[in-house]
Amino acid sequence: MYVIALHILPYFLYLVKILRTDLKESIFQQKKPSFLTAIF
Repeated sequence: MYVIALHILPYFLYLVKILRTDLKESIFQQKKPSFLTAIF
């Protein structure tokens, strides 16, 4: 269980980092975040 979590954690943190930068850019540019546009 812990081994799986350790393997997933870097990817999860990387994803969070991408989403955060994406949100920041979209806030500055006053547009929808690209990850939301991709989902919806």
